[in-house]
Amino acid sequence: MLLFLQNLVFAVICPGNEKLQAEAGSLYLAAYLPFLLLAFLLRKYCDKDERMAFYLGAGISIGSCGAVLFLTNLSFLTALAYLIPGIMVSMVPVGKYLEEILSGALSWKRYGMICLFLAVMLFRNLYLIRPMTGTQTTVFSIGNVVRDGPMLGIFSDYMGPRIANSNWEDWKQFVRKGDKILIVGSPIASTIGYLYEDTEISVDSTICTPTYSKKLLHYWELNPWKEPNVVILDCWFGKSNVPEDEWIMKWIEENFTSYVDGTYIRVYRRE
Repeated sequence: MLLFLQNLVFAVICPGNEKLQAEAGSLYLAAYLPFLLLAFLLRKYCDKDERMAFYLGAGISIGSCGAVLFLTNLSFLTALAYLIPGIMVSMVPVGKYLEEILSGALSWKRYGMICLFLAVMLFRNLYLIRPMTGTQTTVFSIGNVVRDGPMLGIFSDYMGPRIANSNWEDWKQFVRKGDKILIVGSPIASTIGYLYEDTEISVDSTICTPTYSKKLLHYWELNPWKEPNVVILDCWFGKSNVPEDEWIMKWIEENFTSYVDGTYIRVYRRE
């Protein structure tokens, strides 16, 4: 019931409200731990093989969640997402319990709530979109489509595809095959551009969204062949979106003397 209400509120109230989305977007994860505990208490309703499946799934999930907490800087609520396999196998003891206590109940009593929950989930995923710029909004905000590149065919708000289409054209004009690239943005950089051309990524990060920090300077000292000869700076019609007092801007000024402005990016090049 709580998950149903959370999804309904998120679908109806949250679109366009960035603060509310941040507070409520991952709230459903808080139900994972009590659900695992409930399944553990109800394991007596399972046979030997079902209990073994539950123990394996729950054990692997708890281990994964613990590893994420110890080895990354992700928040506790975010790390709970790694309990999903355990939640899946928890359906077995919970389902066995429900079969026993509802064995004589009408079908709508047994399955009505879960059907209602699935209906809301279906409505939410048909009604809401996560645009390329901004927070989640409704399908009525779709106003453009990406026409080329790795995001080809993505429908979104107006500005997201416009920026993507423009950046694709600028990359094709100003970036060459084999360049060593560093993408700079603030507070984070859109790194989809690393897929625009057959180039080399000059950052040390191996996570799915390559980031950069001051440790890059030490990384380049140890690996000078990884130092970029091209920097792609997030801009808006020639005006940098990165504060001039940022350490990365000072490094760029010391190492690059020329640049060319695109529409939403600035391309620094060092031969």
